[in-house]
Amino acid sequence: MDLDEFLAAEAAVAECERARSRATVLHGELAAEQETCQDLRRRLDDARRRSTRSTGSFIGRIFGRRPDPAAPPSPDVAALTAELSAHERAMQRLSGEFASARDTAAVLDAARDRLDAATSARAAAVAESGDDRARRLASLDDELAAARRVRDDLRAVISSALRAVGALDTATDRLGTAAGWSIVDVASEGSGGFRHGSARFGGDVAGRAKYDALDGAVVPIAEAHASLLSLRSELADLGGPGDLHHPNVRMPSSALGTWDVWFDNTFSDLMVHDRITSSSAELRRAASSVDELIAELTPSAEAAGAHVDSLEHQRSALLRR
Repeated sequence: MDLDEFLAAEAAVAECERARSRATVLHGELAAEQETCQDLRRRLDDARRRSTRSTGSFIGRIFGRRPDPAAPPSPDVAALTAELSAHERAMQRLSGEFASARDTAAVLDAARDRLDAATSARAAAVAESGDDRARRLASLDDELAAARRVRDDLRAVISSALRAVGALDTATDRLGTAAGWSIVDVASEGSGGFRHGSARFGGDVAGRAKYDALDGAVVPIAEAHASLLSLRSELADLGGPGDLHHPNVRMPSSALGTWDVWFDNTFSDLMVHDRITSSSAELRRAASSVDELIAELTPSAEAAGAHVDSLEHQRSALLRR
């Protein structure tokens, strides 16, 4: 592979990546200008209505007379019109720049494919030379492959940990709802409940709401359990800590639930409430442990990413020679 072809492919990818970054920035600026123009149009319509009401006489408005179209606009209408025109011109300019950058960035994938092919061909040519560059390239390739594995493994663990925290937080929120209704259920039972017609708020409404909330917590808790198992497996592959706190989630059993429904009393309500509270505490402890794990692994993942970038830069510099 000719060196010029490799450098041209590398430059094409760099240009497309710059265009994609520029398109992202322009898209945000264009959205802001569009919102500004919409706001100015609303303000201009209001100003025009106020100006029409102030310039037409009361008798003229009664008889449906229209204001003189040749009359000069009011100062606030003129100022808003000028401001809107300026923002519309800016929006047109940004729209053209965004379209150009988007078109350039659209061929990024194809440019990367050409660069990959050019890089492979260039690496093969360097390797065939048998000189110091070939030996240095082989060493870099081995080191780069190992560094990429470490980086990707760390990123996978952190991503799994973030999913686990989200699942644990959702499960904790659902159990929190159940705990709230459980408190109402216990308090209402002790006070005799509150009646509305044939329904007793404590034993009937609060009890059903509590168990509906518990039913709604089953799936989030199962998802949290699965996410923690996945995280533990990925940590084992990484060679990380194997003693990650695993929540011993204790949901009220179906038998206990039946007992609470058929023999509703303060004692059974308190047992269910204790189970819900202890399960919530387990989930919170698990989430805290995973948060600590994320905080511990994030610097390592960032360092691994920087190491890969450095090796890739060294390899690219070697291929350019």
